[in-house]
Amino acid sequence: MKNYTKALIATLISTALTACGGGGGDGSSSSAESASTPTTSPPMSITGKVIDGYIAGATVYLDINFSGELDTDEPSTTTDSEGGYILDITTEYQQCAKYVPVITHVPVGAIDLDYPDTPITEAYDMVSAPQFTLTTDEDIINLTPLTSIVWKSVEQELTAVSAELSCDKILANQDLRENIVDRLTEQEIRVARRYNITVEVLYSDYVAEGNDSLHGLAQALVPGLQASYSDTLELEAANSTADFKYVEFYLQLIDETVAIYDEQNAYWLRKEFIQPRNGNFSYVTNLMSYDLTTREATYERVSQKTTNQQGIELERMVQLSPVDNWAPNNQVMTCSVNDRYAAVVNYREYAVSNNVYSSYSSSDWNWGDCNSIKHAEHNVSQTFIVADLFTDGSNTPENKVSLSFYEGNINNISEIAGIGGDLSTISAEWLVNSLSFISPDYSSEESYGSDYWSRLNNSFVGAEQTVKVHDIDDNYTVTTYYADGTNSKLCGTWTAGESSLVDCTE
Repeated sequence: MKNYTKALIATLISTALTACGGGGGDGSSSSAESASTPTTSPPMSITGKVIDGYIAGATVYLDINFSGELDTDEPSTTTDSEGGYILDITTEYQQCAKYVPVITHVPVGAIDLDYPDTPITEAYDMVSAPQFTLTTDEDIINLTPLTSIVWKSVEQELTAVSAELSCDKILANQDLRENIVDRLTEQEIRVARRYNITVEVLYSDYVAEGNDSLHGLAQALVPGLQASYSDTLELEAANSTADFKYVEFYLQLIDETVAIYDEQNAYWLRKEFIQPRNGNFSYVTNLMSYDLTTREATYERVSQKTTNQQGIELERMVQLSPVDNWAPNNQVMTCSVNDRYAAVVNYREYAVSNNVYSSYSSSDWNWGDCNSIKHAEHNVSQTFIVADLFTDGSNTPENKVSLSFYEGNINNISEIAGIGGDLSTISAEWLVNSLSFISPDYSSEESYGSDYWSRLNNSFVGAEQTVKVHDIDDNYTVTTYYADGTNSKLCGTWTAGESSLVDCTE
């Protein structure tokens, strides 16, 4: 089932940047564009349309200081009766024009031309990424609803790990510009992969192109977008020292084959995420009433804590999860607790994962019961993982084997079963020696006495990634992630090889 995340209604911007160059930018081209020597510049303007349907009566402005509010000296304008605008940039701000966001404030009383007789009753904002980050050389840049949320997520990440953003800091810091471009590109790809659509489609004008599905989604998501922003501000204020935190409201379709976003075919979920520091996070997702006023049930809750002792990294994850057929009228949950012990030597990772999982699925599960799940009362499995990592520092496996041993067959490394967070009895050297007999060779079919195994191979050609997996049941899949954010999947059998592969893209 696809998750339709919060989206804001973006802008269609056409630029005539005679002072700062064309509409494109690679994030590193402005080393000569510093704030050192002001020059006399010809007139410059940004033109475009505000889209949620087209919006008349909205305020469009350059957010020079990244405050999210219109200051008296910032260039601004108002959209016309067809949602269009011309934003004139005064000489003093021309140098900053492509390094700061364009924000559209849609006030109470503005008109969505899809509903011309019903003025907007609740104000909201939309944000366009700074122009230098956009990967296009065209004069006209289409920014979709998803573009706004892409930038908002990147901005949250940046402000969580660095000082306040400003035009001056971006102009003076090439590394910061490159960081922003990299983060924005990664976020674009993540969103594109979620929908399995190209980045080009993400930036399209869905109104002009008659994309009714995306248009309907954008309209349905506005209430969740408003709630996401306001709740995130509250969460940030209450958790000021956390590295990263956000609230996200998103719609989930009940029938994926019918893209109708109403109360009969979709339900709202609210995800609250807090990361105090790297490797440690928690989140809880709740089913919401359709008017977003009431949290009705827990949909998912996850907590991960990471520690390092004796040269071993221990990740402990507690997970209360929905079953595949979870629905508002079928709130069935399952619970698991996973302790993963890992050591890396010469780019080879050796890991043992102890998993305790519920012997039943039920709507009666709660977080307290899940967090205290006992080995003796539920199913237990142990997984051995050996992987050869790429040497680029990404911790991405080139080849990996996972061997699962079910209850009654986990005495292979009995010393590690059930020890929890007490690592005093083991060491990285012991862990490596205990697993050194396992080869991560992708072509192997050796089971090493396991009840189940799978083998994975990662390969890259430029920005294109291919993931191949085969397992003990003779399943064989090849998933390719393309540079434009889309993916495809082929399925077949390992023994029959490439000739058996057929398209099974979800």
